[in-house]
Amino acid sequence: MLTGNANSYISVVTTQADGKILVGGSFTIYNGASVTNITRLNPDGTLDPGFLASTAGYGQVAAIHVRADGKIFIGGSGFIYLLNTDGSRDMSFNPGIGFDGLILALVVQPDGKVVAGGRFRFYQNTYLASHIIRLNTDASIDAGFVTGSGFNGDVYSIAQQDDGKLLVGGLFANFNGTSTFVRLNSGGSLDGSFNPSGAGTITNVRTIVPQPDGKWLLGGDFPAYNGVTRNYMARINADGTLDNAFDPVGNFNAPIASIVLQPDGKILVGGNFYNYNGLTRSNVARLNTDGSLDPGFAVNAGSGGPVSSIRLQPDGKLKLGGLFTYCNQRVKKRPANAYGYAWYARKTTNGPATERQ
Repeated sequence: MLTGNANSYISVVTTQADGKILVGGSFTIYNGASVTNITRLNPDGTLDPGFLASTAGYGQVAAIHVRADGKIFIGGSGFIYLLNTDGSRDMSFNPGIGFDGLILALVVQPDGKVVAGGRFRFYQNTYLASHIIRLNTDASIDAGFVTGSGFNGDVYSIAQQDDGKLLVGGLFANFNGTSTFVRLNSGGSLDGSFNPSGAGTITNVRTIVPQPDGKWLLGGDFPAYNGVTRNYMARINADGTLDNAFDPVGNFNAPIASIVLQPDGKILVGGNFYNYNGLTRSNVARLNTDGSLDPGFAVNAGSGGPVSSIRLQPDGKLKLGGLFTYCNQRVKKRPANAYGYAWYARKTTNGPATERQ
């Protein structure tokens, strides 16, 4: 059995192409070893001793993006760094003193530029970024990305289309005085073709996931989309209108933090909920393509606290990260000095057996 835990919460889990697992959050111990908010695991859940960032002293890590060349962008409490494949800092990417707040979302573009969003107003203490910015490959400001006054609140999620446009969600009331859920053109301006009159009625979108057909899955802390009840989850068409074919009826009873689309079109959902349409689903569930609950996914399984991150392995097993003490009712011994008990679980596609890491 794979065993292990962190002594505080895990906010992000990302899998590399080689199967190794990057874990970020706000913790100082993982699997009994001293680490600082980020570590890397081997596919079997053991710590990767060759990952130098384990003792680098970073603040809270809230966002991780692995580049095609294997280098790793990490963002968190006031910083954005590029790591080499061994976890050491790549000093060619020099953000200086960084940001005045938390990085919550990272997107790397094909040209190597990185778009960062979060809870910040300034970059390098001078440039007014207003919660979103694009940086060149050396961490200098990309002057070609112009957002005007930007967002008036936190950016939680950014998703990039093939044409370079960006969908942006978060806890903000408007972008440049207009919509609350927006799509930006590649240069940072508002894309007016993205149903600006209707999509402007939703806020607090925390995760945005593309489907192969051009539609998008949204999750977060919202009661409706364009005036139609969609408690915490919705699917929209490519133009931003609501996809009425995806009708979750009563939806979840609490916010969603993570969505993963399976190859067969079914949808894995993690968050802080305990039921779906009146049926018990403790913080993790799977939906069919029409939004109905998949009864074949672990009817009695769940986790003992919020699930903030889900990743699907090639073999169909799931990686879960968050603030919980058990999964599938299997209780993990709690660290005596922990104020929060976050750990990491891996479960089978249908959920009956859980391997703990």
